[in-house]
Amino acid sequence: MLSLYRVLQIGPSTFDAELASRISGPNIWLKNFLKEKVNLEIARVAQEMKQKLKIATVAIVVVGAIVGIWTSLTV
Repeated sequence: MLSLYRVLQIGPSTFDAELASRISGPNIWLKNFLKEKVNLEIARVAQEMKQKLKIATVAIVVVGAIVGIWTSLTV
């Protein structure tokens, strides 16, 4: 059987049909690039929101303690 593909020798490596099938086109590359950027941004925002939630929780506890003390002093 006659092969339609040739193997290209590049130094110690070869560029063959298997390697060519692994190369992504510009659309796939851009999609993967953007997906990675979006995932990183989602992770960053999630971390930021967790930090703000911790701060808000502490503030609520402090306000609750102050209200509790104030109430006990005014009774």
